[in-house]
Amino acid sequence: MKILLVDHSPAVRRIEVHILSLMGLSDVKQAEDGASALKRLQSEAYGLVIADWDLPNMSGLELLEKIRTQDALKKIPVLMVVTEVNDKIIMLSARAGVSSLIVKPFTINSLREKIDNLFPYIPK
Repeated sequence: MKILLVDHSPAVRRIEVHILSLMGLSDVKQAEDGASALKRLQSEAYGLVIADWDLPNMSGLELLEKIRTQDALKKIPVLMVVTEVNDKIIMLSARAGVSSLIVKPFTINSLREKIDNLFPYIPK
C-alpha cells in the first residue's frame, strides 16, 4: 500500500517514515504542505494519507476537505496527526470526513492500532 505522509518538518517526516518501515510499510511518499500533497494525490494512487493538522499555506483540515470533494480521492482514508484532541478538533475533523485522529508524539503501537482499524487485513 502506498502512503502519502504530509508534514512541514523534515525531521518529523523522517521519524514517521522510520516508524512506518518498522511496521513493514515502506512505500511512503512525502509532501511538505497541503498544496504539494494535493498535486501528488492527483498524479498517483495512494491507499492512505497521514497528514499533520498544522501545515503551512493549506492546513491539514483544508487538505482533507479538498480530498473529500474530489471523486477520485474522496475514498482514500486520511489519518490526521494532531498535537491534542479537543471538542473543536473532533467536530471539525468529523465534519470534514477524517478517517481517524492520532496524537503526536505517537508510538509504533498506537500508529499500528490506528492503521489496523482502517485496514484490518494488512500483514503485521
